[in-house]
Amino acid sequence: MVQVKIIRVISLYSLIKNKTMKKIYIIALISILAGLGSLKAQQTPIFSQYYVDPFLYNPAVAGDSNYTNAYALYRNQWTGIPGAPQTAIFTIDGAVKPDKVGLGLSIYNDQAGMIDRTGAYGTYAYHVKLAENQRLSFGLSVGFDQNKIDFSQVKTDDLNDPTLLSNIATATSFNGNAGIKYSYGNFGLGVASYQLLQSSMNYASSYDSKSVDYTLNRQYMASAQYRFAIKPDELYIDPLVMVHYAQGSGYEAELHLMVNYKNLYWGGLAYRQDFGLSITAAAFIYDKITVGYAYDLSFGDISRYTNGSHEIVVGYRFMDAKRALRRNPAYKEDMGKMDQKIDGQGKKIDSLDKNVDSLDKNVDAIKKDNQKQSDAIKKQDTILSKHTKDIDRLGKDNDSLKKTMEEINSTDNKGKTKKANGKNAKTTDGSSNGNTDNTAIDESVTKKGRRKGAKDANGNDNNGSVSAATSGNASSSGTEDGSAGSSGSVRHVRTAKDNADIAKIKKSGATVEEITNEMAKSRTDIQAIDSTPNSKYNYYAVVGSFKGQRHAKQYQKLMEKIYGVDTKVIKSDDGLYYHIYTATVKTKTEAINELRKIDKSGAREIITGNPWICAGIKH
Repeated sequence: MVQVKIIRVISLYSLIKNKTMKKIYIIALISILAGLGSLKAQQTPIFSQYYVDPFLYNPAVAGDSNYTNAYALYRNQWTGIPGAPQTAIFTIDGAVKPDKVGLGLSIYNDQAGMIDRTGAYGTYAYHVKLAENQRLSFGLSVGFDQNKIDFSQVKTDDLNDPTLLSNIATATSFNGNAGIKYSYGNFGLGVASYQLLQSSMNYASSYDSKSVDYTLNRQYMASAQYRFAIKPDELYIDPLVMVHYAQGSGYEAELHLMVNYKNLYWGGLAYRQDFGLSITAAAFIYDKITVGYAYDLSFGDISRYTNGSHEIVVGYRFMDAKRALRRNPAYKEDMGKMDQKIDGQGKKIDSLDKNVDSLDKNVDAIKKDNQKQSDAIKKQDTILSKHTKDIDRLGKDNDSLKKTMEEINSTDNKGKTKKANGKNAKTTDGSSNGNTDNTAIDESVTKKGRRKGAKDANGNDNNGSVSAATSGNASSSGTEDGSAGSSGSVRHVRTAKDNADIAKIKKSGATVEEITNEMAKSRTDIQAIDSTPNSKYNYYAVVGSFKGQRHAKQYQKLMEKIYGVDTKVIKSDDGLYYHIYTATVKTKTEAINELRKIDKSGAREIITGNPWICAGIKH
């Protein structure tokens, strides 16, 4: 390194007594200063704490961190060697426009023997977001360097030696640095160049009035780094590779490997080519202060003269809470997770909205169904109310009918009494026709047959329901209703089979409720019979009603077989029932007589409900 060569030159000068030789070495020292660029040396200071303060090696990172950071660093190189380099530097950088513009400042002093170099640079950085987690940054630094050579530090026995420079030689130059950095997630790649203007500084010798130019050669640096998350939000490994190049001196590589725990503690090793090994440790305390230390072990010949190098750094973080929170990696990760949760919740909300829409539709459908059911219930209530009124009316009509039937029976009984008296009189007078009064016989048989447990001529049980039936076509004249009387033959005696058929027919017929409903629809009040020739109705004396035609036919056969009643079938207007009727009536009198005839036949016992007069539209 150039510092070693300078130290060796200075040390050698202090041992030379010959003035001529001293003159030669002074000239040689100035020549070395002028030709530093041709030596394999680093004109810019070197550090081991690049991991702590990346602004040291690339101006593009100004304002790239989450905070405004200030660092003060001191490096004592090659302890134990007189005149060894000592470097102090102060840096500060931060963002003035979050994620866009950053500013920085660096001030340094580097001493090596009689050489003292001081500089100050201001930095502007611009950051461009290329895509999510991708960013490209540009940085430019401009400033000045001041080099001093203090010849008063030269030790000699002859203070009046004319070869010595009695003053401090000072030269100042302006220069610039530039850098670029690309970052993608945890990966970063950077390139920087120092001393872009390659400024020259002139030193004059007071011994012979000659001068020498000292040129600051352009230097380059490339870096690559990646963060491996061993345990997210807790443990990371951060490797950093750096390559330095100075014109005329070749390449020098560095490899840093750091272990970071929660961004609070970190430490690691660094290897610098042809230089040695560095051990680094640092901590972030009180949420603001950074303290770090590095110890360098030198390799090669120089290790025999030095006890190593020491480097201390102290930093302070000026926190912009909102910006820091927004740009903190953990915060970004948390926000990413939160965004995912929000997206998931958004999808759930969309799904719930769809479900709500579907439920609304279902509710609307249910409301419509409920409205329909409500309307149907109202309609049923209306019908029920109407049926209730009809039932009440039927009850009143039934009461009226009973009174009418009582009147008819009363009139009939009076007629029978008169006939019986007349016949008895004729018999007494010897004018009888010799026939037995069939009416009396019929009544006698009917009364006997209706006694519970009475038996027929064959000994069969009639269950108390044996009755006489008229043939319907033979009659004795003089009956009030003009219907046929008995022909003189004994009526059919009901058998056990007849009883079974009757039970079967009654079971298959319409129920009392159905008959009541049907009567409510089709029954006509006897008093309302329209007997005019232009009436559009036919009136039927109905004695039964069935839903099946087969049962209706069987019912007809029983009526004819057991009771001697001829019947016919007509279908109801709604087509639901087969009505069994005995006759078509046209007047009130005919209706009353027909109901009397049915009552006399004894068929009441198999008629469900009461016979009624049904009105049917003429076809």
